[in-house]
Amino acid sequence: MPPSPTPSVTRSRGNRRRTAKLVQRQRSSSPVKKANSPQYRAINMADANVFVDHFPEAPATIDEQLGRVFGGATWAASQWAAIEELARQYCEISRVLAKKGAGVNEWRSQLFLGLLQPLSRYEPEILMLTHRSDPADTNQAILQIQATASVLSNTPIFSMSSTAPSDVSSESPNGLSTPKPDIALGLAHTSFTSIQRTVLMLLQDDCRVLSEPHRAQIGLRFPFLVIESKGGAAGGNLIGAQNQAAVDGACALNILGDWQCVVTRIMSQPGYVQRNQGNPTTEQGEEDNAPVILFSVTTEGPVHEIWVHYRIGEAYHMTCYRAWRTTRREDAREFVQALARFVEWGRGAFRESVLDSLGRIEDAVLGGVLTRIDTSQATS
Repeated sequence: MPPSPTPSVTRSRGNRRRTAKLVQRQRSSSPVKKANSPQYRAINMADANVFVDHFPEAPATIDEQLGRVFGGATWAASQWAAIEELARQYCEISRVLAKKGAGVNEWRSQLFLGLLQPLSRYEPEILMLTHRSDPADTNQAILQIQATASVLSNTPIFSMSSTAPSDVSSESPNGLSTPKPDIALGLAHTSFTSIQRTVLMLLQDDCRVLSEPHRAQIGLRFPFLVIESKGGAAGGNLIGAQNQAAVDGACALNILGDWQCVVTRIMSQPGYVQRNQGNPTTEQGEEDNAPVILFSVTTEGPVHEIWVHYRIGEAYHMTCYRAWRTTRREDAREFVQALARFVEWGRGAFRESVLDSLGRIEDAVLGGVLTRIDTSQATS
């Protein structure tokens, strides 16, 4: 039988255990600002120039863009019928979930399976939809960003490893949360031609335009709609969903901002020649100068909000477009119609703007113009 430990060894081990517990208590009591805390919007987001509801009414230029999105072409009778049926079903299940105080997973699944999947199924080769079914799963869509006060002045980084909770920055108590949209809708990688895919991958590999916003690339590029959902039960609130959506939207705006910068940089070079160059129409010129907008949906149980995201100078803004309670039949109908307009706009005008820019620069990118520009600037 081995000898019993001496009293000094026993005390030493006991001291180490007590010290470890004390350190653990100290760590867990340190201030961590989560996305649904009152300080997060007032301090963390403000430091990064991300603002919610600073403009209760969207500026005129943004409102004009909204008119183009929601005032699209009249749907055919078959489309109206399909949307009406989706709205009826969603209203019925909303009433069931609200009555029992369902949690976030049930609400999120119904939004994904009952609405977004059927709506985006009409153009599966053009659009890509992702769903974070398990909040604890880290191998999902993650719009990761650098945790600094000026975080959003830089391009998002999507491959940073972190042991921090999903909604907390590991770098600074005043940092932003790690963007992990519950649902994201964007353009499918396979919807681009082989040459276009090569251009996008070159820009991604060089960290010039990170159009694929996932830790592990799955084929979604240029997200134009993100959704943050909370359940009707305890554990989350609508303010938290709004804050998360604001950061999601800011990162998605950064992707488009980087994209515009690359296009402008190439087209401003002496000797630039656009292949298949035509005379732009007045309408095309106006669209080129139109402000960039993106959208988000935030939910808490049956309460559903649609927000528009845009930039003014260095600030990222998020203004509420409409809010509904989907247990009411008319509200459910209007909400589903709005989602259908998003899908229509994404596969139409939004995608066309990306393709138009690609057509202007693909030859130059494949020819290595950006590397030559970098070399010229480094030696000058």
